Amino acid sequence: MHMVGWDKVCQPKDLGGLGLFSTKSRNIGLLAKLNWRVMEDADALWAKTLKAKYCSSGLRWVVNNGYCVSFWHDLWVGDRPLRGLVHGPLSILEDSFRVCDVIEGVSMWDFSKISLNLPPITREAIRAISVCPIRSLADRRVWDLNGGDFKLGKAYALACNTQTEFYSTKPSSWIWKVRTNLRILFFLWQCYHLSVPVRETLASRGINVLPFVLDV
Repeated sequence: MHMVGWDKVCQPKDLGGLGLFSTKSRNIGLLAKLNWRVMEDADALWAKTLKAKYCSSGLRWVVNNGYCVSFWHDLWVGDRPLRGLVHGPLSILEDSFRVCDVIEGVSMWDFSKISLNLPPITREAIRAISVCPIRSLADRRVWDLNGGDFKLGKAYALACNTQTEFYSTKPSSWIWKVRTNLRILFFLWQCYHLSVPVRETLASRGINVLPFVLDV
């Protein structure tokens, strides 16, 4: 009898699981690794085909000259694309703006070129970014989850949708810090999930259990 669901077993230990790999999520992580390599050969046809489909989640742009980055639709400032912060229609021309199209000179942002008002805190964050359209250094993508370097483990966590919890909460981490043998650790883990096959647990799962009779 499986007392704990496979989805819980595949969670990281810090989140109450056993840290076993989900094959599906592991495969997604490996695909992300492949597509990270795609970025190194961005002009190749196979790279252009794959990167649009697989290599967007978990990536952001570091802006240098602003020629490669969509002002509205790419992630380059804050935690989401700017289009998600404003409401209202954009003209075809404005919708296609690159970051360099909203720059005058060196880091002189001209917000009069956009028709929708950005939140003040977002404007301040944009003004803090140094962008120069005449700079020869091109914009580049970085892996947003690990200081710019791709890590398969972080891609796996992203595929499992556990990235936020992985950093913010560790409800069962204490179990694996107990100094005892592995058998007892697994027993504590079962207790944590209320999955020890005692009478009450079995009965709650629809299993007929003979009543306990004490002879006197």
